This record gives sequence, C-alpha cells and structure tokens, in this order.
Amino acid sequence: MTAHTPIDRPIAEESRRVWERMFAHRASLPTFRERKGDFISALYQLRARGRPETIAEIAALTGRPVDEVARTLSDRVLGAFYAVSAEGCVGITHERRVHHGIRVERLRDGLLLEEDALCAPGALGIPFYIGEPVTISARCPVSGREIVVKASPNELIDVQPPEAVAAVVAEGDVDDPLGSTCAIEPFFASAEVAAGWHATHPQADLMPVADALWGMRQYVSRFRDVPRPGREA
Repeated sequence: MTAHTPIDRPIAEESRRVWERMFAHRASLPTFRERKGDFISALYQLRARGRPETIAEIAALTGRPVDEVARTLSDRVLGAFYAVSAEGCVGITHERRVHHGIRVERLRDGLLLEEDALCAPGALGIPFYIGEPVTISARCPVSGREIVVKASPNELIDVQPPEAVAAVVAEGDVDDPLGSTCAIEPFFASAEVAAGWHATHPQADLMPVADALWGMRQYVSRFRDVPRPGREA
C-alpha cells in the first residue's frame, strides 16, 4: 500500500463484506444501537485535551446524564473494557488480559493516547475519535518486525512495512468481547507471515491496513453521536 492513501477509495470486496458483517452484529447490541459509542469517543477526546477522564466530564461532553454514562460503562459490553472508581474516574479493567503491545501517539506532539491498545481496529479508530493524525506502533507477533502506521481522519499517511495487515473479527461473543475479538486482532507484517496463525484463528479476517482504517471510520461514525473533535464542551 502506497503512502498517503485517501480513505475515500474503493476497498477489497472481501474486506467490505467483513465490515458489513461487523456493522450488522454491533447494531444488534443496545450499547451500539443506542449510539453509546460516543462515550468511547469522549474518553479519547478528554485524554487528547489533558482533561480528567471521569463520568462527569464524559457526561458534559456528550450531553448525556451522569447516571446513563455510569450504567453504560458498566454494562456487559463496555464493562469488559472499563472500570469506574468510587470517585467517578474511568480506567481500564483489572481483568484485561489482552496485550498486543500496540502504542498510539498523537502525531503532532507525541502525546501518548494508548500505551497498550486492545487491538488493531481499536487503535485505527483513534484518529476519528480525536480528529487528529496519530502514529501507531506495534510488533508483528510472528516475525517480531516493527510495524508503524501513520493515519489521519482523511488518509492513511504511511504504513511500514507497506504489506502490513490488520486482523479483524466481525462477530465476537458478547459475553466475552475481550477473548473473542480483541485477543485475536493484532497487526502482522504481512498476510503471508500471518498465514500459519490465521489457520488456527479462522474467526479473524486479515486485511490491508488501509481497508481496516476505512472500516473504522465507518464504525466510529455509525456508533457515536458526539460533538465534533476540537469543539470544547
């Protein structure tokens, strides 16, 4: 994949089918059907602004009631990823056992947004959550080769190696979102390198990073309803 690839471009038909299956699956879940993906967006926007990541701040940014935010972040979907302290601070759950070593930084200043992102698709969603370019770095779990992705809300700025791919799971188990999706969604140096892994993880699909970025833009826009990034609450 060449550098500076616009997101508004045709993607592989097999990649498109994967995303269509994922959208249909997510739309069946109340957390996403009610567009509460905006809470995830709000968390990243607060982090990018250096604001406290609290229930009150999320409620103020999204215009949702505080009790609704608290309930949603504790439900069986988002509750697998986030924990809320007695003081209303939001953090990752202690039960999280997924570690792909995916690091995400804001491109313009290196601000750390994720030290250990849960999955390749999740990392690729961050530029759409904050409205700014990011740098994503990881190591291929098979070859150990470093993978670096630079992406903005409008384009894939660069990916090294160019043949790197992302694993995407379209339909996971709602009762085990970490184990059935995030745990098997890393980046790989190439589809060829990942072939042996893929044979033992057929529930995941491999696609070019540009196709995964395209899908995450659709994902974020479908399942959130939050003020545009950069607009102060």
